[in-house]
Amino acid sequence: LSYLERHHEDQKMKAAEFLRMGAEQGYFRPDVNYEIISRIAKASMEYVMKSKMYNDYPLHELFRNVQLMLIRGICTDKGLKIFDEKIAAL
Repeated sequence: LSYLERHHEDQKMKAAEFLRMGAEQGYFRPDVNYEIISRIAKASMEYVMKSKMYNDYPLHELFRNVQLMLIRGICTDKGLKIFDEKIAAL
């Protein structure tokens, strides 16, 4: 595998672990298929790059909004409280 392929696989594994732990700890909904969420997140960012949305918006803003949409959508009430506090502090 190339460096980029290894990096993407490593990131995918870290994201899966983050989601698994969040669900176990009650921050994320247990009824969500996290493989689907991961694929949607990847497809969203691929679309951002393919459509060159970065010409209209800063890349960090695009990434933040995609993540807000996806992560906030899988939070439990407990997770939303923490998530919203962290976002407000940024």
